Amino acid sequence: MRGDRRIALGTMVAVCGTFVHKALNLILVPMQFYYLERELLGVWFLMNNSVALLYLFNCGLPPTVQRRVAFAKGLSGDDPYCPLSAASIRDIADLLATGRWMLLVLAVTILAGSVLAGRWFL
Repeated sequence: MRGDRRIALGTMVAVCGTFVHKALNLILVPMQFYYLERELLGVWFLMNNSVALLYLFNCGLPPTVQRRVAFAKGLSGDDPYCPLSAASIRDIADLLATGRWMLLVLAVTILAGSVLAGRWFL
């Protein structure tokens, strides 16, 4: 498959995924209000809002890491199926470790902020 077709297919899948997510939310949220108790519903929405904050405050980190990994892979050669060089493997491992650490710090910070905000409102 050519590169432009792969990009178009990836874009279409992302847009369709967004529409499916919104449609499922239109179905699931009324069901949650009907079947869950108030306290459990509050905890559920607190966790959902924490995940939304994680997506909001990630500052474009996952796409940046993905792009940098692709650049490191490209240093091994033009062919997508060529084996990785030792330098590329080391660069990719460093990028993934750094990205994992940054997202972990971000997640813990958002969780702590959500818990503190939740305790403040109780």
